[in-house]
Amino acid sequence: MPFYYRTTTRKGSHEFKPPKGSCQGCPFAKKPGEDRVLRLSIHQETYNELRQQRLSLRGKILRSVRPSTVELSFAHSKELHGLRYARYRGVQKVKTQVLMTAIIQNLKKWAKLRSLQKIGLHLTSHIIEGSV
Repeated sequence: MPFYYRTTTRKGSHEFKPPKGSCQGCPFAKKPGEDRVLRLSIHQETYNELRQQRLSLRGKILRSVRPSTVELSFAHSKELHGLRYARYRGVQKVKTQVLMTAIIQNLKKWAKLRSLQKIGLHLTSHIIEGSV
């Protein structure tokens, strides 16, 4: 059954309607008090692309690795670096606290990778070239 474009709502969805009379004898025909409108997000193409990436082999691998990488980093921020509670009041001061915590974590990660590189283990394809 062909649908035709009707409008785009302020909530961010395109609305499509079937032509009048095309639902005769259809088991899904409009019942009294129902609205026969197909709504698709204006970002539907992006959602479809992201879904394809998530369901691909690479997406499944990244999903299995996430708990030991990203989530672990957040856990360390909370438990080891004091991000469970804000130490200061005000958005600017809290942003500074978060930035300093991120810098500390990145320096720790960099130092670990450098020490592993010195003994011949390379966990990344390359570590910042020309540094220390």
